[in-house]
Amino acid sequence: MSAYRRAYLALLLARRGRPEALPFDDASELASVYASLHDRQDTMKWLSTAVRRHELAALELKAPAYAFLSSDPRFRALEKQVGL
Repeated sequence: MSAYRRAYLALLLARRGRPEALPFDDASELASVYASLHDRQDTMKWLSTAVRRHELAALELKAPAYAFLSSDPRFRALEKQVGL
């Protein structure tokens, strides 16, 4: 499963900035894929971007996929920022 997620991640990253790529919620999608890989740094990077852009990830911070970040002060700051 991890190989599939990494391939999907490569696809998402490759299409960023291309006209056919949908800009809406791209940071949320990247955060979700990195979270599935339990990549703390990149998940936080893209969650922060999603919150800044007011993407859907801001509403999903309490999702089980992000539970591994619950002790991270940056994650708690994001939760506070969006009012969770």
